Amino acid sequence: ASKLEAKKLQNRNTKLEKHIHKFKDDYETLKKQNESLKEQVEISMSSQDVVSMQLEKQLQILLAEKQKLQSENQKLQSENNGLQELLSYSYAMPCEGEDELASDAL
Repeated sequence: ASKLEAKKLQNRNTKLEKHIHKFKDDYETLKKQNESLKEQVEISMSSQDVVSMQLEKQLQILLAEKQKLQSENQKLQSENNGLQELLSYSYAMPCEGEDELASDAL
């Protein structure tokens, strides 16, 4: 009876050792997959950081360009107002020769 029990225990031990070996293999596989996924996440995060930095730089350039255009627009608006005033003044004031022409016509 003890030989039979010993044989059963040896078979059970062999099965358990196979399970342990399989679990170790699975563990190593999962460990490799985990490392691979970590690397992919790091690459993804670093590429997102690069994209974010590029977008930030483009936004800064666009804002600077907007400020330049606003300044140029104000300058042109001021020039336009001055020219409008000059034009209004020139229409309101008779020319030197117009007075003589008007009196000659009478």
